[in-house]
Amino acid sequence: MPPPPPSLPPPSHDRHCQAFSTTLEAEIRGLRGRELPGLVNSYFFYSFMVTKLEDWREPVDTARQEVFDTVNAIGANLFRELCPQYPYLANCVATVLKGWVERHVPVMETRIEEAFKQEEDPFVSTNELSDEIVRVRAERFDRALNVVVKAAGEGSSKKKGAAAVEELDAFKNHMSEHLGQWY
Repeated sequence: MPPPPPSLPPPSHDRHCQAFSTTLEAEIRGLRGRELPGLVNSYFFYSFMVTKLEDWREPVDTARQEVFDTVNAIGANLFRELCPQYPYLANCVATVLKGWVERHVPVMETRIEEAFKQEEDPFVSTNELSDEIVRVRAERFDRALNVVVKAAGEGSSKKKGAAAVEELDAFKNHMSEHLGQWY
């Protein structure tokens, strides 16, 4: 079987996304409070974001260490490869580079920690989240409305053809106007 095209995630990614979605839905239902339907419990959102943020700490620390190790290795080996006739100078360059990296580790750690602290407050300053919530609500409302309209059209009207379609469209518009304001 050929591998999936590059634009599609690998199958394991799909399973991970499904597991994440299932877990997220269960947690949302478990912490459901007195919020209106469709609104997320802010306490849940805050704690969920902090938990997911902490999941990134170890990979970020690993990546930071790998970057510093790579800078040291490439810097030292590059000079050795370019100027093999100067081994003492190559050792001096490697020592200076290692010292520079060691001096900058605390700076990088501070910046990473500042980024984590900033992300611990899941305040959203753009409308992307609310726009996405509205989009999902509208999609769900349209699906539910289509089911109701289809069920209403299958047995309630004695009209046929274009007249039946026109009646269903009028019914759908009526439902959308009167119920849509709630979603």
